[in-house]
Amino acid sequence: MLKKCEMGRCIVISVILAVVLDLFLIAYQNIADLQMKILSFSTFWNLFVSGFSVLTFVIMFLLCFASSWLLIRYGKTIGAFVYRYRYLFAAAVVFLCVACSISGSSIAQWQHYLPEGNPDAGTLLGMERSIRSDEFAVNTPMAFSQYFNHTGAFPYFGDTMRGTSTDMFIVYGQPVLNLMMIFRPFQLGYLLFGPARGLAFFWSVRLVVLFMVSFEFGMLISNRYKSLALSFAVLTAFASGIQWWFAVNGFVEMIVFGELAVLIIYYYLHTSHSAYRFFLALALVICGGGYILVFYPAWQVSLAYFFLALVIWVFWEGRSRFSTLGKKDIACLLLFLLLLAGAMGYVLLRSGETIGIVLDTSYPGKRVETGGGNGQDLFYYVSSAFLPFSSANMSEHFNAVELSSFLSFFPLGILLSGWVILKERNRDRLLILLLIVVAFLGCYCIISFPEPLAKLTLLGHSTPNRTRLIFDFVNLVLLIRAASLFQTRCRWWAVLPVAVAYSALAVILNKIALQDYMTKTMSILAFIILLVGVCLLFCLVRSKRNAYGFVLFAVCFSLFAGFSVNPVQQGVDVIYQNPLTQDIAQITNSDHGDGLWLVEGADYPMINLPVMVGAPTINSTNVYPDLERWELLDPTGASEDIYNRYAHIHVDLQTQEPTSFALLSTDTVELSLNPDDLDTLQVKYILSPNDLTQFNNAEETFELLKQEGNYCIFRVVYLGDVS
Repeated sequence: MLKKCEMGRCIVISVILAVVLDLFLIAYQNIADLQMKILSFSTFWNLFVSGFSVLTFVIMFLLCFASSWLLIRYGKTIGAFVYRYRYLFAAAVVFLCVACSISGSSIAQWQHYLPEGNPDAGTLLGMERSIRSDEFAVNTPMAFSQYFNHTGAFPYFGDTMRGTSTDMFIVYGQPVLNLMMIFRPFQLGYLLFGPARGLAFFWSVRLVVLFMVSFEFGMLISNRYKSLALSFAVLTAFASGIQWWFAVNGFVEMIVFGELAVLIIYYYLHTSHSAYRFFLALALVICGGGYILVFYPAWQVSLAYFFLALVIWVFWEGRSRFSTLGKKDIACLLLFLLLLAGAMGYVLLRSGETIGIVLDTSYPGKRVETGGGNGQDLFYYVSSAFLPFSSANMSEHFNAVELSSFLSFFPLGILLSGWVILKERNRDRLLILLLIVVAFLGCYCIISFPEPLAKLTLLGHSTPNRTRLIFDFVNLVLLIRAASLFQTRCRWWAVLPVAVAYSALAVILNKIALQDYMTKTMSILAFIILLVGVCLLFCLVRSKRNAYGFVLFAVCFSLFAGFSVNPVQQGVDVIYQNPLTQDIAQITNSDHGDGLWLVEGADYPMINLPVMVGAPTINSTNVYPDLERWELLDPTGASEDIYNRYAHIHVDLQTQEPTSFALLSTDTVELSLNPDDLDTLQVKYILSPNDLTQFNNAEETFELLKQEGNYCIFRVVYLGDVS
């Protein structure tokens, strides 16, 4: 039986957790209604009252009480069991998600663009987000297009995107039937399953692997302090910075491969088993190749400095183990380095031309940044818990994706590190190395580098805001390391003023940075969240008996800041059960995929609808430019700076003027196309919301094939065309 004090603590914890979980479920279920509302106490109160259910609250309280009781009585036994079989639990989560076609994709957003079809978009909880268009409108359609490529499924060079031979491996790294997929293991589900389960595998396995690898990495940097490691895994996998960027630009892959490489090097030095070392070396090659092939230097460069510091630390700490290395190890490492070089050489041979084109584009290839101007932005993490629920009063210069972050408690990790190094005289090498990385990245965020220095350090490939996200992540690692080493038995009267001052300062600076977005209510809640988090972290480092407090805080915070970002999505019927998509597929299949498509008069993302059923589409998102095609319309090259970029291409037919290009935004190009140039582009089918028969003339006519809602599919018949 529980003692009276334990029973009281159990009841208090259960009530708090039940309230938090109830509020989370209510907010998550009503997240769409909250988006444009100003978050105030009255908003939260009205939401809670309207959605509150006594039965639900009682059930949650009983579940929380039972869990608390079990943890108090059998915490060590349960923890040991879960820890021992953690990989089986992880595999079970992936299996269930794949079996049920569960993902976090915002693919249901297509229901707002397509004509009425299947009323069930598949969103079980949460909401799909229009701002995640890079995911649901580019990355996911590109992956699906690989299934239906008319020259064969999963080609290295596909003919569907851009309506011409397109490198599907190196840019936006899509699934291809090639041995090089060993460096893209998270894409293998697409090769094994259909679109729905392939998408589910892609989402679930990346999240689970990120969590598991981050836990093991946390164990390494925290001297095997499991509560700190678990907190780190939660605050990493469910960070807003991870979840808002989850399915694009390879952010998850970079962190997974980088952390795993550090772990592999550590274990390689701490084992003498030859077979074990062999497989570790092979895994290291996969990590290296996977990291390189992400092909997104805006994060790769900043993260590389961080992981380099970790590798230096691992080698320094394990230098005494060098004596266990023999000729076999040297031969093994040389062999796998040659394998890595050979694999990268193969990719360079096949994709070298593509890489050259991308690097020579006006955007993003020729971009050179010098940093600076992001001093107050280093406190964006303060508002991260509110980003999934409200965008009201958000300046046009901000959006939730760009504001996303890691809960790093900056600069608390720096202060703790300074205390450990200077006051406790613990000259921990990892702390020192991390402080150097933090100072370096922080300087780039705050101070503008001379352009030669930016190029020399390679940070010129990264914007200050991209570097800021890595800065947050490194500060989180620094905090975990410092907390694991902190030994001083501080009193509450000494800690509380520091916690209050830090929380107040962080909220004030964040309020200054975000202007009107942070309401008074949000600022007060942020202050309470930070204060509670710091106090619970202090409890964790002060006494292992209070270790679960910070873990529960990390879980509760991550529910709001990270888990709420993406929906719980089932299947992809919103695409493949829609009559317009089925019409495009029918026409494409009957033509064996030979006819080129054009989407006219419709904005992004509709330009990428046809490719999802294998229709080769000229103006689908050009992830790199087809210069030969556009030069047919611009023989003098006067508009090359406009179309020589990553671009969503909006096409409008008009007869009054010659064909011309216009740059609408950094990644959006408008093509005003004279119908006489359709033959030049060899367009056969056009998807459009407009009546194109108005353009019929002696040169070409537009034959209506299908109509669904406002969208029509036309076949272009040219003079002398008998097909």
